[in-house]
Amino acid sequence: KLALAANATGAHVVTIDADEVPHLFGADSFHLNAEGHRTVFNSIWRIYRSLPCMARHDRAARTQISEEAGVSCALGDELAPLVGEAAGFERTDLQPGRVEKVGWAARQPNASLKFCIRLPRKEKEAHEAELKNRIFLNSKDA
Repeated sequence: KLALAANATGAHVVTIDADEVPHLFGADSFHLNAEGHRTVFNSIWRIYRSLPCMARHDRAARTQISEEAGVSCALGDELAPLVGEAAGFERTDLQPGRVEKVGWAARQPNASLKFCIRLPRKEKEAHEAELKNRIFLNSKDA
């Protein structure tokens, strides 16, 4: 049923079978151990990285931030290509009658604004490499 629901909605499913990979489960063969959680995270991360994300357009960029900082700043119409879903929000002129000041305004209760922003890859890869070299004093922390 889960796979059918996922196919119908375009969702992804990560499955791990305790009979196939018992080392990813605790003694009860039901709950994941730390390595199992890490495996699920890595599977989700691979799926997330493969999803399409519109490229940011810097036509009128007013703020310059180093790519290595892992931070991005988008103002006005620069924000539009980063908006993945705007439920109850709309693009608007925040100061009508004057120089246009573009923003996104909530127009209904419980409005939500979802963004699709590329994450800093270099920092993630460096962090993953560092984790592989860490020494854990307690095997449960691994």
